[in-house]
Amino acid sequence: MDAVNTEEDGGGRVRKLGERIAERIVAEIVEQGWPVGRNLGTEKELLQKYGIARATFREAIRQVERHGAANMRRGAGGGLIVSDRPRAAAIRAMMTFFELTHVSFADQHETREQLEVAAARLAAERASEDDIAHLRALVDDLRRVDDVTTNVQANMRVRVAVAEATGNPTLGLFIDALNGVMREILRVLRSSQDSFQRDRELSADFKQNLVEAIAERNADRAERLVRGDMRRRLLAMTSAIARPVPPDATIDYSERLPAWWAEGEGGQLKLADQIVSHMVADVARLGWKQGHNLGREADLQVRYGVSRAVLREAIRQLELHGIAQMRTGLQGGLVIGKISPTYTVELVSTYLKSTHLEIRHLWETESYLHVFAAGRIAQIGDARDHAALQASMAELRTATPQTYLELAHSLHRLIADRTGNRALSLFIRVLTQCAIPFLPKVDPRNLPYMIDVHERLVAAICQQEPKAAEAIMTELYGRARAWMGAEHAPRRRRTSPS
Repeated sequence: MDAVNTEEDGGGRVRKLGERIAERIVAEIVEQGWPVGRNLGTEKELLQKYGIARATFREAIRQVERHGAANMRRGAGGGLIVSDRPRAAAIRAMMTFFELTHVSFADQHETREQLEVAAARLAAERASEDDIAHLRALVDDLRRVDDVTTNVQANMRVRVAVAEATGNPTLGLFIDALNGVMREILRVLRSSQDSFQRDRELSADFKQNLVEAIAERNADRAERLVRGDMRRRLLAMTSAIARPVPPDATIDYSERLPAWWAEGEGGQLKLADQIVSHMVADVARLGWKQGHNLGREADLQVRYGVSRAVLREAIRQLELHGIAQMRTGLQGGLVIGKISPTYTVELVSTYLKSTHLEIRHLWETESYLHVFAAGRIAQIGDARDHAALQASMAELRTATPQTYLELAHSLHRLIADRTGNRALSLFIRVLTQCAIPFLPKVDPRNLPYMIDVHERLVAAICQQEPKAAEAIMTELYGRARAWMGAEHAPRRRRTSPS
């Protein structure tokens, strides 16, 4: 099978000066401890500080504002003001990546299962009495809702609240991002009132039972309930998707999105975001042919019926994700590119670094996703996958204590990429990037074991032994738990409802 169509950091997409300045600004906000409300300087002061032209500066500010990191305030006392931590921007970036790269329902579903199992087990260990009371209140609210869209959103709130009860910011964030891609769920439920009523009752019963399992501190029962519900939902969705959809069951693009996605007046999806959706649909119809020219700016303005400013805002989103690049010159135009997760990974990592993120949070989420990825690639990998993994392993064999982490991370990203699941791959890339500053130096005495366990892991994958691959990855994370200091018991906490 082909690897996920993405590029490593620094590959392919040209990073404009405005984007690099935006990254510097966001990095400085993180270094300052994310001081909400602080004025970073006026336009004049920042122009002087960064030594750039006004047009480049304003492009950088647009990126900073899209990251949700700061906003430019005009008038007396104005300047670039640090915003609240950009959770919505991080979720929007992941949702956009999923939407624009057409992540399938199957990919979303299997990734969600790993995250929700982790959340259920950890919530049973950690949830405070306030967390449990909040979860029960959400389930009570869920039973009172009878509108399809509102019901789906209420169900999603319970799922996120379970994850937040673990105190692990990565779990709630990732589940919330998957919740945002609700097209198939809404399409199926809207196609049949009977299907909706059945799903409504079963979903509410499941969540009530799950909350009680968490309250009882019964992690095994909580996991069984989640896995059983995921099987039920997969069967229901698979059967329903196979049925034809009535003409009156069509859904507007914005109808499957959370309220915070629609940033325009009246809660409507911004025009530029709508144009992005149309442009990606055109790219998909062309078969994502890399190098194909979609047309010059003037032609695209006419085709989509928008102003130059709106078109350029839409194109910038495509460029950030590597989907297309505007070229100048005789052969210029909007050229289809190679999808890259780099922008999304950087933005989401920035948000997570602004939270109370700990190494154990990264370890526990990574362990569930990596164990699943190892088993999956052992199931479905072909000769090309095996050759790629063996080449990566050959590099890891030469590792020194100084180069080991980089080479090991490269192998782990490759395992995730080769599953073909873009959601899984994206989450693992985010976790890997966030983990780097936390990791201690590699003890030379441990290096032979670390290389050997990866040797055994790659061998199990290439021999197509999923259970063995999962067991070896579990062993690796068990050893890494002590090495990274994640063995310490978590502090019990009180969670404010979100």
